[in-house]
Amino acid sequence: MIKFKELVESINEAAKQANQNIADNERKIIKDFFDYDPETKKYTAKTFNIDYPSTTVDGKVESVDIKVPLITMVPINSSAIDELKFTTTLDIDIKNDELMVSFSSGTSASKSGAFSEKNEPLATAKLEIIIRPHEPSEWLSKLISGYEKILRAQIPG
Repeated sequence: MIKFKELVESINEAAKQANQNIADNERKIIKDFFDYDPETKKYTAKTFNIDYPSTTVDGKVESVDIKVPLITMVPINSSAIDELKFTTTLDIDIKNDELMVSFSSGTSASKSGAFSEKNEPLATAKLEIIIRPHEPSEWLSKLISGYEKILRAQIPG
């Protein structure tokens, strides 16, 4: 058996680590789609050029050179933990004024024959912990939206 407090802290720590991994992925997006210039200390969007067909006023088709930010062409799914739900059945006992828990076999303690150190049948409880993180920042979607507007402005018509 472990202390109930330690179980909850472990689950919370796992959720924090998952959120940190998500933040690291967002930093990776910057590296994947932007070049950093150490002299100017600025980031520049990675782009590629395409010839875009456009019809002139007199009906001729000509190519227009369009600079396409790479970030506008790749679907980016920014993950976030919306809800972490942990549900389990626990055998519970009190030892030295501390709530102690262990994972139950799935049957009630009295049927499974689980006993405390005092040789009394253990009680069971169902535990459901829901952790909701803070709202993620909207910087990435605003940044992509801005580059999409720039791209649309380059396309004739």
